[in-house]
Amino acid sequence: MTQETHRDHTDAVPLADPVARAPRGRPLRMAPRDMGAHPGRGLALEPGWQYAGGEFSGAVVAKAREMSTLRPDSLTVLVDIVNKCNLRCIMCHFSFDEVFYQRSQLMQPETFAAIVRAVRPYTRRLLLSAAYEPTSSPHFAEILRLAGEQRFAELSFLTNGNLLNDKLVQAIADAGVTEVCVSVHAATAATYAHILRGGALEKAVGNVEKLLALRRERNSALPRIQFNVALMRSNLEELVGIIELAAKLGVDAVAFRHLIVFEGLDMEAESLARHDRHQVNRCIRAALLRAQELGVTLTNATDYFDVEGFEASRQCVEMPAAPAAPGPEPAGMPARGLFARLRALLSPPAVAPAAAPVPTVIQGSVDTPAGDLHFYGDTVELSGWALTEEGLLEVALSRDPVPGDAPEQINADGHVPLGLATFHNGTRADVMRAFADNRYAHRAGWSYALRRSALPPDGADGLTVHVIAKARNGNRLLIGKRQVSLSGGDGASCHVRCHKPFDSLYIDARAHVYPYPDCHTDQPFGDMQGGQSFEDVWHDPRLAALRLDMVAGNAPGMCVRCPLFINRDVNDAQTFAPHADFSTEAKR
Repeated sequence: MTQETHRDHTDAVPLADPVARAPRGRPLRMAPRDMGAHPGRGLALEPGWQYAGGEFSGAVVAKAREMSTLRPDSLTVLVDIVNKCNLRCIMCHFSFDEVFYQRSQLMQPETFAAIVRAVRPYTRRLLLSAAYEPTSSPHFAEILRLAGEQRFAELSFLTNGNLLNDKLVQAIADAGVTEVCVSVHAATAATYAHILRGGALEKAVGNVEKLLALRRERNSALPRIQFNVALMRSNLEELVGIIELAAKLGVDAVAFRHLIVFEGLDMEAESLARHDRHQVNRCIRAALLRAQELGVTLTNATDYFDVEGFEASRQCVEMPAAPAAPGPEPAGMPARGLFARLRALLSPPAVAPAAAPVPTVIQGSVDTPAGDLHFYGDTVELSGWALTEEGLLEVALSRDPVPGDAPEQINADGHVPLGLATFHNGTRADVMRAFADNRYAHRAGWSYALRRSALPPDGADGLTVHVIAKARNGNRLLIGKRQVSLSGGDGASCHVRCHKPFDSLYIDARAHVYPYPDCHTDQPFGDMQGGQSFEDVWHDPRLAALRLDMVAGNAPGMCVRCPLFINRDVNDAQTFAPHADFSTEAKR
């Protein structure tokens, strides 16, 4: 790899007046200098840094080695080419003066070219941004060209869209970019200006329209356009409007994610976890149903808060009541008018025709794991989908009985119940497409975390776990079953809370390496300019330690409140606890 000394470029991106960036008077904040203890700090260098036992089993080591093997076109690599942004969104770390005015770091085109050549044999998807705005780099068009020359299967980037111009739009098309994700957190100009300070909805939408027009001109389906939306109180009532804007423009997909609250930005009140949860659920449901009605694909959507009518274990959540059909006068009320009273006396009572029974057809499957339930750690996750026209009451899991089970533990099926699966919103776009007319299709995905401790201490090996879907009318269907194996096997699937350490890598503008942008540590895991091969960087002992812990089920502290799970762990108060900002850690 070409060696290069990284230089500061303090004049690369113009700095704006902070007062002009706050149209509604919300004060901009300095990043707090003393953030205190945080679970992501203090990463040691030796394998087993989080494992209390100090050693890993042979099965764990073998599985971690197998899952870490570099394979052609298998990785997602994220590269930030700059540490700047042109906007100061109210919820973003760029609202801190210390971050917005930090010294510029620009990845030079020759450094980028060396990195993409090194990662290309193993990379399927290259993402040209993670925490910063790539269009703020003066080298973005050239970097697009260099990335396009490598012909990655997927080439994408995130942007607020305000700096896109004709030159960049053309460069995007010429480079073969497959997806552009645009942060559009509002459907009205006023709300947009409030959230994305310094930006304009009209400008962002106009630039999206330029991309879509060029796509049509070239008779191409690429690049796909996705709207990214951070859910907060300021835009809750505009979620349906965002879906309708996406449909009107011809945008391909929308992704919702709960707001991540940074310490020091006074955004706690914007978190939907502190809002009326019934109202939050109703607004989210309305947006999901509208997306399904308009054919807008959801690539990410938050689950409902678990409140009455929206239980996580039920697919058939609370729905709006249908308008009452006109009917006969209530009993005891006199008919109005003489002729009306005579008709009432002479006519036989009307008998409503019996409603024809609606057949209940349950469909679904267990998709993961594809084979037996192999335990490397304490937990194995089962997941799949299930659906019926009127919505499912539950997906229940049970196991075969073993000697010693009390008779009262065994149900009518002759099984011992284990628990109910959780239904998820927006996790199965394939089911939404296949069952577009089913109003519950957006909620077809389910998952269940089976713990080893829930199985009998003796005789669990070889037990069968049954997965049964139940409709509201009592109809039931066995949608899958799996056999339990308490030890790992060759080629066996392994449940890990997060696959990012095994399939992704993040490189910042200084060419420092991290497992993923959301892995907040106070030191990098490697350096792409350190003279090592990419293979050596990938197998760095720090990354190896993290992967071993993941397989063993010992997720480190930095994973406790990882934003990747903020849409799923919505009923855990810890999920919405404020986060420290790590973007300026290296300079302190």
